[in-house]
Amino acid sequence: MDYGRYAKDLQPTFYVSTGAIVQSLALTYLLSRTIEKGSPKIMDAFSSLPAQVYWLKFLIAFEIILLIWHEYVVGLIFFRWVWSFWDSFVPFLMGVAEFYLVTRLGVRDLSPWLWGMAFVSVMGFGSYINQYVQSRRDPENRDALKKIHRERVVSIGSLGILTVGFVIGALIAEQKDSISWEAKQCVMIVIALVSTSMLMFSALTLARLRELT
Repeated sequence: MDYGRYAKDLQPTFYVSTGAIVQSLALTYLLSRTIEKGSPKIMDAFSSLPAQVYWLKFLIAFEIILLIWHEYVVGLIFFRWVWSFWDSFVPFLMGVAEFYLVTRLGVRDLSPWLWGMAFVSVMGFGSYINQYVQSRRDPENRDALKKIHRERVVSIGSLGILTVGFVIGALIAEQKDSISWEAKQCVMIVIALVSTSMLMFSALTLARLRELT
């Protein structure tokens, strides 16, 4: 039996199953936070800055979960490699990062949220690197990798820059006794724009890969 071929054929099943379990748990926990006692209603975002910051955090967390799931599906469709321990490790660590991010949803202090974003960015960076390195080892992935080489380099570089930005932001926030809700609102809007842009860029990457079919 060709165990290498057998392992690569099974890889998509393990990949999507692991991703589905972790991301569905993250989404369930995120949605459950919105109905907890004391959580602001979505209509409150039109009249209250704290509520607006809360729902911007919700939007960002939702987009991150969607982005991670989308990238799992792209990996499932277009890339194959032999599963490694790191492939098991990354999705669960990403789940830990998402869990921490969601727990900070209603926290008034901005620094824990930014640390959570830095954690998620680090795990995203590791995920991209892992997929890129593992895919390059197999000639079957050569055409797909060549097609999106530029997009992958931009994604990896962007996540590296974002991680540094979140760490610096968290350190600055820790030094401040208090940050105005207006400042928090601006920070959340910027992060929401970044996460939305990353989703759009991920959709563009998939469009490029679909040209191979």
